Amino acid sequence: MKINHKIYQKVKTQPYEIQEFENFQIELHSLNSNEELYQMFVPKGKMAVWSSYDGINYRLLIEDGYYGVLKDLYSKEVNRLWTDYYNQIEVIKRKNFFVFFIPMLVLTVVGALLIPRVFSENAGSAPFIFFMLILIALIMFNNGRLSRMMKLKNQEYYRIIREHVGEDYFDELMKVQRAYFDKFYGYEPLDEEEKTSNEEILSEYEKKAHVELEDSSEENTKNNNEDIIEEEKND
Repeated sequence: MKINHKIYQKVKTQPYEIQEFENFQIELHSLNSNEELYQMFVPKGKMAVWSSYDGINYRLLIEDGYYGVLKDLYSKEVNRLWTDYYNQIEVIKRKNFFVFFIPMLVLTVVGALLIPRVFSENAGSAPFIFFMLILIALIMFNNGRLSRMMKLKNQEYYRIIREHVGEDYFDELMKVQRAYFDKFYGYEPLDEEEKTSNEEILSEYEKKAHVELEDSSEENTKNNNEDIIEEEKND
């Protein structure tokens, strides 16, 4: 799966660790030593950045201090699980592309060609507007469905990673992660009543530590579809 493939090409350092697998490898790089990327991500709360241009060679950039206190969240086996997660997201996106995006594209073209022929000029723009409203409703429905599917996949891998690390130890790492963010960015400690659940903490962890988490916005869906179109052309 392509993940931030333009970021992959901007990495200038040698990896301090290479995790090799049967069909792919993951290079671990210092985010601090890549000044441009550091300034691009760390001020936005992103301490680790995944990148790959082919789904075989990965580069994972991690802020030095963050890696120092959360090294066990980036072990070889945990990182393998993350790549599995991204590959599953790619499967979902590709299936959505062929099942929904292409039929919608065909429907749009057919509708644009048929509406002027089926309806008289007296009907004005009403049929076209009605047709566009239907398309927008279908897109919104699909975005919601796609978001739910990816959220379920996220929750599935949350459980897998938590079980692999060990539930109690994973919870401790989440506390360490939150404390590191509080110290690094100067956040005020939360009261007991304000602390989020473990799953919400993971979502915060993923949002800040993994750039390639998906959202259901129409713009991101469009970009994902364009990437798939580009890949199909390359194939």
